[in-house]
Amino acid sequence: MIFPNKTSYADRQPFVFFDAAEATDSFVAGNIASFDEHNMVGFQLTLTDLGDITTLSIIVESSIDGGTTYGQQVAVATTGGTTVVTKNQYDFSMASYTAGDTVTFIVTPIKGDHLKVSMKADDSVTDGGDITLVGMFGWV
Repeated sequence: MIFPNKTSYADRQPFVFFDAAEATDSFVAGNIASFDEHNMVGFQLTLTDLGDITTLSIIVESSIDGGTTYGQQVAVATTGGTTVVTKNQYDFSMASYTAGDTVTFIVTPIKGDHLKVSMKADDSVTDGGDITLVGMFGWV
């Protein structure tokens, strides 16, 4: 079922955050996406060349003020009446992958009007490989 004022799945196009980019030893933002009324994004991470990366880290940040200020997505866990909020970071161990692999993962919930995704390799990287990250916004 398509919600009122929503485009059909066939009408939506993927958004390219990184296109054959090389990861460095510090977080670097890719292209910034603007979106409306979506509450999730599905990512497709293509690892064309792993270089000498041992861990690839990705953070997702959203903005509610037109892209002026960004806040990092967080994870929330409650145990025994105590709620712990931590910054959410996706760490991919490259030992689990080979060149040419494609990985998909979903980030939900998201809310705002702009989304920024940043990636970095481990501190000792000299060859940051060839990484493509594409996202598709949607609703859950």
